[in-house]
Formats: sequence, C-alpha cells, structure tokens
Amino acid sequence: MIPCIKSNILKLVIFILIPIVFVVSCDNGEDKESPALCTDQICEETAKYNLFLANLDGSNISVIKTDSYRDMTHARLSPDQQWIAYTIYNNLDSNSCGSPANGYQQTEIRAVSIDGSQDKRIIAPVTGVLNSNNYWYGSSNDFTYLSGEPGSTKFYKLRVDSSMNLVSGPTEVPVPGTITPFDPMANSNIDKIVFAGEYTDVGLVKSIFLMNLSD
Repeated sequence: MIPCIKSNILKLVIFILIPIVFVVSCDNGEDKESPALCTDQICEETAKYNLFLANLDGSNISVIKTDSYRDMTHARLSPDQQWIAYTIYNNLDSNSCGSPANGYQQTEIRAVSIDGSQDKRIIAPVTGVLNSNNYWYGSSNDFTYLSGEPGSTKFYKLRVDSSMNLVSGPTEVPVPGTITPFDPMANSNIDKIVFAGEYTDVGLVKSIFLMNLSD
C-alpha cells in the first residue's frame, strides 16, 4: 500500500506508452538517510521523495526508488522499458535537503532498473554545474541531456549498453549561433530534439527550436 499519493504533490508524470513513470513527494515515514533531519516543514512539504512505476490506468503501482532528502525529477523510461533515467539533486541547503529550489548545481543523472534492484550513476555531479533534463532518443540506448553552469548550458549525448554502462560519449551536440539551450524534449523513436533557447547576443530573444540529434 502506498500511504501518501496526493494530487497536490505530484512532481512529474511521464506518459510513455505503458507503464508510466512518475515522481512524488511523500511524508511516509521517519527519515533515516539524511545527514540532518528533514521534517515536514523542511524539504518543501514532505520528508521523502519517491519514484513510482504504474500502468496508465493507475493500476500496478510500485515504488522503484526512495530518497529521504534529495528530490528526483526527469524520470524517463528507456526504449526497452528496463531502466529509468532520472535527475537527482545533491545541492543541499542548510537543512541538508536537496531540491530544485536550491538550484540545479551538482545534479547528477542516474538510471535505476524497473525492479529497483540496480541503481547506476550515468553522469557524475560537479560542483557548480548542472546535469539534468535527460531524454532517451532514437531506437538504441542513446540519450541527451543538459549540462553546464547555469546560464551557459549545452546539450550532450551519449550511448549506454543494456546494463547502463557507458559505450560512447558524452559528446557535445552543436547548437547553431549564440543560442543558450534549455528545457529539451526528445523521443525514443526519432533522432530529433525540440528545445527552448535564448539568443544571448541579441538581448535574450527567446525561441523554440527543432534540430537533429543524429550525426
């Protein structure tokens, strides 16, 4: 039984056929992992962050990943539906809680198997640097993500094998002109990416772009 699924704490819902992956925050127990106690008044509304897997009709809900003090977002199911890539927040505040409210610095990208038995680091955290917004694309285990210092981010892509071990990359995805990209979205069936961006040399004009990811 899941004791605390509330509509007002839904962080992210990703519809990728069946099943779906989503992240919520729950006050579902004593915190045993945080270096300092995260109470309901700290870490936004709740003390625990969870990653769930469920069918589109809401059935077969299962807990895949739990963290007592670090938020998790951008949960994406791999093309073979065996792994979930996600972003986790390591930039802790004075209460030892990590969330987007503290900034994206020191975020890392990880992958957890759908049964929760394996959890692997894909992109390590770096002080002052964000690594987030991961998306699978194409027909293989390729994915793209956003990385860099806030305000000067770039796209990168890499390939992993079926066990989430790095095969190639990461390599930078060139973006034309003086565009600073953010908020990317890709699809596991095509080699394209859509993203918002700013022309930094002409007064931060914002636009939406579509471009190829394949070489």
